[in-house]
Amino acid sequence: MPDSAGGKVFISYAWIDGADLAQRLQRDLRDKGYDAWIDRQRLQAGCSWTREIEAALDEADYVLALMTRGSYASEICRAEQLRSLRKGKCVIPLKVQPGTEIPLHLETKNWCDFTADGTYVEALTQLLNDIHARSGVPLKEAFRKTYVTAPPLPVVYVERREVLTALRDT
Repeated sequence: MPDSAGGKVFISYAWIDGADLAQRLQRDLRDKGYDAWIDRQRLQAGCSWTREIEAALDEADYVLALMTRGSYASEICRAEQLRSLRKGKCVIPLKVQPGTEIPLHLETKNWCDFTADGTYVEALTQLLNDIHARSGVPLKEAFRKTYVTAPPLPVVYVERREVLTALRDT
């Protein structure tokens, strides 16, 4: 593996319990030649943070999903993970806390283990190998459409475009 492979890395984490590791990873990846993005260092006061995050995700070559109790509960972290998968990014889950619940969309995927104390260097080496090999989570093309949480239309639904158009025009 080359010492400095380069590329843009987005680090998805929950502030409540993943910030320290996110900052450490950001520094170490930067030292290895990667442009690692974390929100606290890139978002400026007054900006539209959702748009900035979307732009950073869209520009990223790799997305690291730090899996913690906080990220499991965070709708933003889940949205970042799902957008990354939908956009075909190389998503690499990192398990940070023992016993952390895994979101359904990452449940069956392999992850880098950052849970054991004193093994950060080994875990970082494995992560760098995975980044170099682009060993991320694949998402089938059929699932790359926007994630929809609305229930399906009832079977008795009848589409009336002209009525809907008239209502919108009113």
